[in-house]
Amino acid sequence: LPSGGKFTHGTSGSINKPNDKTMNIIGNGKNSVIQWGGGFSIGQGEKVNFGGKDKNYLNIAHGTSKSMIEGILNASGNNVFLINPNGVIITKTGTINANRFVASTSSMDSKSMQEFADGKYTNGKVIDYTTFSPVFKPSKVGNVVNMGNINANDVLLIGNKVDVQGGKIGNANSTTHLVGKNVYIDVDTKLNSTINVTATDGGYIQRQMIKFAEDKYNFGDNVKVNVVNYKDSNGKTHKGSSNFKKALTIGNMGNEKDNAIEWWHFAKGWNEGLGVTREIDEFRLVGDIDFSGNQGKGQEGKDWQNYANYCIDGLGCTSMIVGFDREKVFTKTFNGQGFTLKNINIFAKDLDDNKPTYVGIFGYTNEAHIENIIVDYDDGIVKGFLYVGGIVGFGRNGAFKNIILKNIGYLHGDGSNRGDFVNVGGFAGVLSGVDAYNIQIENIDKGIYGISSSSHSTINIGGFAGLIHSGNYNTIKLDYIGFIIAMGNWGSQRINEASLGGFVGFINTSISDKKSLVMENITLNKVRQIFSENYTNTMIGGFLGKGNFVSGFYSFKNIALNGMESIGVVNDYRDFIGGFAGYLDFWNSAQNNTFFENIFIYFEDRSWLGNESTNSDLFARSSDSLKINNVYVYYDKNGKFANFATNLNKVIEKPYISSDNLKQDFELKIKDIKTPNFIKNHSDVSLEQDDLNKEVITQIIEDITQKGYVVDIARLEKLLEDYNKFNENTTEGDKIAFIQTYFNIKDENEARGILQSLDFLSHYTETFDENKISNEAKDLFISLQNQSETTLANNKALFSYLNNNKDKLIAEYNKYKELEQIFKDKEQDYFKAQAEFNRLLDLVNKGELKYNDPKFTQAFDNWLNAYNDYSNAYVDTKNINDNIKSTYTKHINETLGYDNFNFNPFLLSLNPDVGKPEFPNIDNSQGGDLPDFEQTASLNLIGDNALDEEEKTEEVDETSLMQKSKTCIVSDNFKTMNPCIVGGL
Repeated sequence: LPSGGKFTHGTSGSINKPNDKTMNIIGNGKNSVIQWGGGFSIGQGEKVNFGGKDKNYLNIAHGTSKSMIEGILNASGNNVFLINPNGVIITKTGTINANRFVASTSSMDSKSMQEFADGKYTNGKVIDYTTFSPVFKPSKVGNVVNMGNINANDVLLIGNKVDVQGGKIGNANSTTHLVGKNVYIDVDTKLNSTINVTATDGGYIQRQMIKFAEDKYNFGDNVKVNVVNYKDSNGKTHKGSSNFKKALTIGNMGNEKDNAIEWWHFAKGWNEGLGVTREIDEFRLVGDIDFSGNQGKGQEGKDWQNYANYCIDGLGCTSMIVGFDREKVFTKTFNGQGFTLKNINIFAKDLDDNKPTYVGIFGYTNEAHIENIIVDYDDGIVKGFLYVGGIVGFGRNGAFKNIILKNIGYLHGDGSNRGDFVNVGGFAGVLSGVDAYNIQIENIDKGIYGISSSSHSTINIGGFAGLIHSGNYNTIKLDYIGFIIAMGNWGSQRINEASLGGFVGFINTSISDKKSLVMENITLNKVRQIFSENYTNTMIGGFLGKGNFVSGFYSFKNIALNGMESIGVVNDYRDFIGGFAGYLDFWNSAQNNTFFENIFIYFEDRSWLGNESTNSDLFARSSDSLKINNVYVYYDKNGKFANFATNLNKVIEKPYISSDNLKQDFELKIKDIKTPNFIKNHSDVSLEQDDLNKEVITQIIEDITQKGYVVDIARLEKLLEDYNKFNENTTEGDKIAFIQTYFNIKDENEARGILQSLDFLSHYTETFDENKISNEAKDLFISLQNQSETTLANNKALFSYLNNNKDKLIAEYNKYKELEQIFKDKEQDYFKAQAEFNRLLDLVNKGELKYNDPKFTQAFDNWLNAYNDYSNAYVDTKNINDNIKSTYTKHINETLGYDNFNFNPFLLSLNPDVGKPEFPNIDNSQGGDLPDFEQTASLNLIGDNALDEEEKTEEVDETSLMQKSKTCIVSDNFKTMNPCIVGGL
């Protein structure tokens, strides 16, 4: 289910889960913007309900995971928008019910989200949500794939690639718009609607292979599309291309083993040229395929299937090798889309009929593109004749990229009775003019073998390829090959020639149209042993056996050979054994344009190279003017090595006694060599800065930290008691009530929003894969993650701090309560003394008491002293309040980041509303002594200052307070310009 949901941009609503399989979402307003910190996916058997009617829900998925809709999204009568830059995939079990459904992989900025929430653009134009078109960013690489059912009156799908692989889209008479750089539409999908397509680079009409075969390998014309332009919410118009190609999908049968049926039709249709199979532009894998090879154990056809002669009940037998001879050459695109071909066993050698010359998953390819595929033999073997490879027998031109090949038991090429040339490689027998990129070969346990039995035979064997003519080979790694072996088998006579290399046996550029070869960023790890037996001419190298270079450009750069054990020969005649290359031959000054740079070779303990009767060196036979730069060789002093004499001044030797001494140095040298990084999913997405939504994350953090929380210390113990009862079963309602009760957040939606913010961040910090963040966005990503983690940590720290300081805070509170009563008592004493003075003053004004009567003067002194006691009591209570602010509140504000947090202000309950006593104006025109009043130091030094300070702090109007306590004496002779009257005015 989706996780970490948070309503933002002024919208609010509830998200609850009545059980583990259901989520109910209801927005309080017409428009809702929801951020999902843990992403938005619905698992199989799960259901998400968007409640209400005629509502619009914008869902923003955060993190680095695609949105997988495998369950049910219910939003009948509502419009649902889902934005996820990583991609959106609706699987075969996924169902969407909505009035309008929009899925996009183009990120949306905070301004656009606010417009969505407000229902109008910043220019004042009202948004029509039935046609609202999110921005389309063609540079984004996230894809939208549909294999399920979208039941909606309007559907809009936006992605780098929009791929409709099946299922159902739209209700009757509805409209569907597909927008992407490339758009794929399955003609067998139930399209109940008008299909508008904006494919900026081009589109594909595709069919499932099984339905294509059932229609006798005819494509049909089952779908009509309207090529239209797309105008997004930013006002930009994207033009649709009318260039549509045809594609077939393989892997639609529901399980891995049955998917082999579709491959059977693929191979048979291509090899036999059935219908329009060879007119198809692209073949695309949409599911894993298990070929039931089972390592060839048991009875063929019953216990295991032979890839080279695959039999299916009711269909018959055919070779699964696509293009197994020159007449059947494969020339199109095969896109594995990250899926796996597995459990393969190829026994081409033992066939009675139709023995293929070219053996591999593909036999012979020309201008083909093979990409995005994992091939796992599950310890099955590949056994053929002249051209044998784990992926292809012979690959000419075209491209191979983003491929993993692994777990081959062994590869075997046998030219005993088939001809003069045997070429065997882990990846390919022969490659000519191809681009090979991002390829990894793992675990060819029992090795790569070749055998020949003619005196004029030639055999080429390599860890990657037996023979290479030209091309570009970059970012390739071979990880563990047990052996590379050539065996001559012609009685007592030797066979003509063998070329063996850890990467390639023979590089022959003389017969290639393309006179260039670039090999960069290549790593060989644990290619253990390379040797030959019974050949007249043997050329073996840790990387390259033999090189034949004519005029052109040839570069070998950033190459690492690690963990080799031995390279040698048995019963051979003329041998060239090289740590890197065996035999290099240059024509037409080709050595001037052949470069070896940044090459690092590490031989294991007690390994050996050649023997005393062989020509052995790092470059066993080459030109003295070979262009070598930064070449290192590490080897065991106790191993069997000749001196690396050739180009000695250009090769840096690193002999060791213990491998531990220099292994670290070697690993440091090779750290910058690029190695393959296979992305298994449907697209290789690296999030950019605009995908990370900085403004949104900042708003969510501030929604937690900037609230005006107020905690009443009187309830602190109960607050912590209730908090400690929280567990996984605590309901959202209980948490909301907790915030409302103890933190002075009265509005229920505001309290719910705080919970949603915390939930968002807790998921947000756990759903990112840093490897899927672009380099330019990494600093921002780290900053947002740190801020989020700090906010969550400070939230926990707040309760820990309250708990740790609970006793101190409660002690301060209890002390305050004691002083509060004293203060109130002093306040009453003040008012009593004031009343007594005013009573006597009234007598003075009536002439019934002399103004210098001791009773009158004492009454004023009593009033003044009462005020002084009152002031001291107030200062004592204020000190407690100030101490809490300066110690506890300050820590929470400044250290934990809750800027507006406060404890319940004690002084508000005191509410002082008294003034300092002032003796009235006295009419002394009749003479006599003025009364003498006692002025205490405490009043002058404490009371005045304390009250003045507090009057400023509490913003009490000094004039009004003093006016309230102003007292006047009026004599009979003082009738005009009465100061009491003037003061009153």
